[in-house]
Formats: sequence, C-alpha cells, structure tokens
Amino acid sequence: MLEVFLLFHFMSGIYIHVPLCKTRCNYCDFHSESNMSKKEDVINALAAELRNRKNYLDPNQVSTIYFGGGTPSVLAVSEICFLLEIIAKNYNIVANCEITLEVNPDDLSEKYLTDLSKSRINRLSFGFQSFRSDELKLMNRRHTARQAMNSFARARKLGFDNISIDLIYGIPGSSLATWRENLEAAIRIEPEHISAYHLTIETGTPFETMLKQGKIQTIEESRSVAQFDLLRNLLGKNNYEHYEISNFALSGKKSKHNASYWKQAQYLGIGPSAHSFDGKSRQWNIADNLAYVDAIQNGNNFFELETLTDNDKYNDFIITSLRTTDGFNDGEFSSLFSAKFQNHFQREAMKHIKHGNIVINGSQVKLSANALFVSDSIISDLLYI
Repeated sequence: MLEVFLLFHFMSGIYIHVPLCKTRCNYCDFHSESNMSKKEDVINALAAELRNRKNYLDPNQVSTIYFGGGTPSVLAVSEICFLLEIIAKNYNIVANCEITLEVNPDDLSEKYLTDLSKSRINRLSFGFQSFRSDELKLMNRRHTARQAMNSFARARKLGFDNISIDLIYGIPGSSLATWRENLEAAIRIEPEHISAYHLTIETGTPFETMLKQGKIQTIEESRSVAQFDLLRNLLGKNNYEHYEISNFALSGKKSKHNASYWKQAQYLGIGPSAHSFDGKSRQWNIADNLAYVDAIQNGNNFFELETLTDNDKYNDFIITSLRTTDGFNDGEFSSLFSAKFQNHFQREAMKHIKHGNIVINGSQVKLSANALFVSDSIISDLLYI
C-alpha cells in the first residue's frame, strides 16, 4: 500500500472547471453561470491559466485530465481540443492518460459525439441523475430519460468503452421502489462506472427555497439508509465494486482521477472556483467568471492560498482515506504522521472499533460497510481539532 501511495505522488491530475450552464439544476451549488456571451473569454482565460501554471505540477507526470463543471459539453469539440492541445504542449502527459469529459445528454447530437470520438477524450461521465421523468422535472434537468438513453447508445456505437453515469438518490418523494427502478435501468445499459450521490439540500439552491416554502420535503433517514443499502447490494450482485462511498466500478474501470484525490496525489485546478493541491498548500480560484477573466487578462491575483499545517495534512488524510472502502495501511499512516497523531487516532477510534464501525484487518484500517452511510460523523470524531 505504501508503494502505491508513493506512486501516486509521482502522478498528477489536471481538473478544468467549465463554469457555464444553459440552465441551473435545482440541487446544484457548484459554481456556474449561464451568460454564454462570454464563453470565448472564459475559454481564453482557461488557456492562459494552463500556460501560466505549467510548472505547478513539475516534475510529476500528468496521468488524468478531467473536464468538470458546470457543463463541459456546452463547449464545442474544437474548443475542448484547443485546451487539450495546450495541455499537451505544456505538461508531461503519460501515454495512457485518462481524459474525462462530463456531458449532459441533451448536448450530445450524433455529430457532436462523432467529433468527440475523434478527439483525445477517452472517458465520458454522463449526468443522468435519474431515469424517471418526474424526478428529472423536479430537479430541473434539461434532458429527458429517452434523450439520456439515446445519447448513451450513440456513444457506445461510436466506440466509447469507458463511460460513467451519475445518479441521485434521496430525492424528495422517492421510494425504495422508484430507486430500484433507477438502478435496474442503469444496470441494463451496463456503464463501466456508476457514481451515486445522496441528495443534499444546499444553501442558496432552488431546492432550499422550495423546502422553506413547503413545496418539497426531505425523505426520512430510514428511507435514505434503505436506498443506500439497495444501491450497494444490487450493484454488488451485478459485478460493480463499491470502492468509495459514492462510486462503483466494473473490474479495471475505477476512476483514476477521483482515486488520485483520495490518495493525496497532487492536482492542478484550472478555472473559476477550481482547487489545487501540491502536498504543501491548497489554493482555490475566485468563483466569479468575469472577475476571473479580468484577473487573468490583467495579470492580477485570482486565487487564495492556504499553507497546510501538520494538523491539516492529518485531517485531509483521514477524510480522504476513509471515504474509500480500502481505507488506509497502518504502516503508511505511521510513516507519514508523528506519534502525536498516531496516539490521537488510536484514542478516538477506539469507541468506533468497539461498535464495529471501524474495522482493522491485518494492517488495513477502514470503515465497515454499514458505517459508510454515516461516515461523516465517524470521520469528524477522528479529526485533530
């Protein structure tokens, strides 16, 4: 495990945040804006930041590139290729680099996908969220279930063989039966990867307003737990490995990009609101498209930076490692952190070990399967405050 950990420190990832959406989903609190008139300016600013920060990851090789958002598929394929060409010219890219594009089903015409299949993009992440029309309408998704299925089929026909889909559970009004319907629909189309997230009502979202107005109600915790258990059990029976709280993959199809976050690899975040990590500090870009573009154009500062303390590094390790179903290796932990942190972890973990929430199997330390749904409360007990 320690060898794997060290290997990740010689590999890096690049995340490109495309801060544009045609419409806003009712649950979303990620930074994006709908003013498409400034798209060219945003793309040029992304390109400039890529060039200006080419030494941030040096000398690490870049093993993953991820276009997230926002909605990256609002970019023309030529614009995506333009950004990829800049990366190729300025960064040390491995030959088998995983390059993911998040896509919205209604953006994917046959021509768009045909052009995309000729690009360097080799992994697609579809924002399905649900296969049910009523749930898609509630969430203010632009696509229909039929559009999603058709776009997925087109991608398959054009040779995309590494596809992930996103699903949301815990949706207001959802039941175990409707969630089973979504999962069975996902299993039938056989994506290589499934990310399933429990809905959280975030501050400032339309869902928060709807909740305050009594237009929606959150589902009770027991129903959320039942949906999570069904998720794990049904996908497990269909050969999907549960490798992180929200992520499931067929053999050999885990997300390399996401795994690098959980293994504390370095990554460079490009674009408004994007975060970067070099092992010693974290920085985050301003979450405003016009301000970001203006700062880039005029050579002004566009990010904040925080130097990590030993406490921060320990807390980050605990938060990221225990999200995965592998947890962490005790030898790896001991080599990274002083006795102060080792003793703290042992002391705080004891009650969770007794209750079966934390499992120690040889040198591996991880959360039990039943504890994954309540991982946040367990992890918070382990942090060094």
